[in-house]
Amino acid sequence: MILSPPKKEQLLSFIKSHYVDYHDVRLLIAKDLEEDITTQMEEDETLSFDDALKRTYKTYGVIGFSDASEAYMNKINTYFYKKVLLKILRDELLKAYQEHFLSEKLSTHSNLSKSNSE
Repeated sequence: MILSPPKKEQLLSFIKSHYVDYHDVRLLIAKDLEEDITTQMEEDETLSFDDALKRTYKTYGVIGFSDASEAYMNKINTYFYKKVLLKILRDELLKAYQEHFLSEKLSTHSNLSKSNSE
């Protein structure tokens, strides 16, 4: 079962109303909720979307989406920190490689010039 676009919008509004500030984190939590809600609605066809949402939200406990939000934010931060660090490392290695071979090439060229002039 797939939720309709209005139900997905309702789900995102629900998550936003529970103080999840970042849109990308909202989307990840919405994906989890949607899976749980559709599973419940497939198992019990008399269950409404709102009731399934309430049941699913209760599984998050008294702190609501705080733990899930924090976990997703940590994963996102880790992913982007790795991307940034790898880019910096790659750029620095490339720079060092170019400097090394450029200076080696210049010294070889100057040595050849000296030997030719003698």
